[in-house]
Amino acid sequence: MATGTQTVGGAASPDAGGRFLWRGPAVALLAGPLLGAIAAWGAHAAEPYFAPPVIFPLVVGLILGAMLVGLLRTVQLAHRPMIWTGVVLAAVVAVAGQHYLAYRAARAAALRDAEKYQEALRAFPEQVQGRLPRAPRNPLDYLEREALRGRPLFGQYRARGWLAWLSWGVDGLLLLAAAVLVVLPAAGQPYCNRCMSWYCTTRSGRLDGLCARRLAEAAGAEGPAQAEDVRSARYRLLSCRSGCGPTGFELVWEDRGHNASLVRGWLDAETRDRVTSILEDDKP
Repeated sequence: MATGTQTVGGAASPDAGGRFLWRGPAVALLAGPLLGAIAAWGAHAAEPYFAPPVIFPLVVGLILGAMLVGLLRTVQLAHRPMIWTGVVLAAVVAVAGQHYLAYRAARAAALRDAEKYQEALRAFPEQVQGRLPRAPRNPLDYLEREALRGRPLFGQYRARGWLAWLSWGVDGLLLLAAAVLVVLPAAGQPYCNRCMSWYCTTRSGRLDGLCARRLAEAAGAEGPAQAEDVRSARYRLLSCRSGCGPTGFELVWEDRGHNASLVRGWLDAETRDRVTSILEDDKP
C-alpha cells in the first residue's frame, strides 16, 4: 500500500510541553507514589496466582503506566520534568512496596508459627522438637534470607546470593521501562498552555468520497481526483478544552487500488470554520 502525506494549515502547532504548575509537585511527589503503592498492593495480591519471570514485572509496569496516564489527563498536567519525576517515584514505590508487603506477610506468618510452636511446647514438651521460628527483623533481613534460600525463576533453577539481588534489580528496571513505554507517547501529545489542557479528539467519523474531496480542498490540500474511486475515508478533529488553540486536522482516504493518502496539520480559526461547515452540511 502506497501512502502519500500532505501537510496543511498555517497555524503554529501547539506547545511541545506544558509549563510549570504549582500542582505539579503535588502530583509528582504525592499522587505518583500513591499509584505506585496501589500497583504494589495489586502485584502482591496477584503474585501467588500468576507471576512468571520477566512477564510479571512488565505487566505491573504497564498497568502502572496506564494509571499514571489517567492521572495526567485528569489533572491536566504536562510539565515534562514533573511527569518523569512522578513516573520514577511511582516505579520505585511499586518495586519497594512489593518487597515490603512480602516482608510483612512473611513476618506475620513467622509470628503465627512461633505462637503455635509455643502452644505445642507447653502442651507436649517431650514431643516437640526443632527450633523456634524466628521472624525477620526488617525488610533487609527478609531479603537477605530470601537471597540465601534462593529465588525460583525458571523450572527448578533458583537464583541465590547476588544473583537473587540482580534478579530483583532487573525486575525493577523492567517495571520502570514498561511504565515509561506507556507514558512516553502520552506525554508527547499536544498540549495547550493557554487553557492548561491536553488536546483530545472532539469530532471524528467516516466520509464519502465527495465530502473527503471537499474537506481536503477546504483545508488547502489536494483531494482525491475522482470521488467515486474512494473506497473509504475518515477524518478527525482535535482541540484543547476551551478551543483557544489551533485545531488539529487529519483526513485519510483509500482508493480502489488500496493506495492511502493522508492530510494532516493545524488549522487556524477561518480554515477550521470552513471544515466544520462542510461537516455540518454533510449531516444526513
